[in-house]
Amino acid sequence: MKLLDDSMSGFILKTENKDLLFSKISGEQFEKSQKLTKYYQIVKAPSRLVIIEYKKELKDPNANGWMSSKDNTLNAEYKLEKDYYILNKKNKYEKVKLNTRSLLKVFKERKDAISDYMDSNEIEIKSAEDLLLIADFYHNL
Repeated sequence: MKLLDDSMSGFILKTENKDLLFSKISGEQFEKSQKLTKYYQIVKAPSRLVIIEYKKELKDPNANGWMSSKDNTLNAEYKLEKDYYILNKKNKYEKVKLNTRSLLKVFKERKDAISDYMDSNEIEIKSAEDLLLIADFYHNL
């Protein structure tokens, strides 16, 4: 899906299970500055501490050249990829993976407090909601 009008500040996609809120975020708001302003999913409104970027890329098994595709019956497929971003101490979004090591790298100055919080609350980072719990704790320290 592609939006033809980028003047909207955000939009909501309704699914069978839940509503997905998307907001336009400038590329300047990222630690590694992005070229474009894009729409990112807000994990849980009104908090903007954790956002998700969706990318769809064409994976073509025939991309090595036309000679390799003559004996290949595989079709190209679109693969949906997600990138997770968390708001760091400088109020810039920084890319993280869904694991403790990546998260503690962003919040390294409070890593002991965060590790203790995760241990005492038995939090394992398996989803964006888990990232949000830690980000909320960090920003309230």
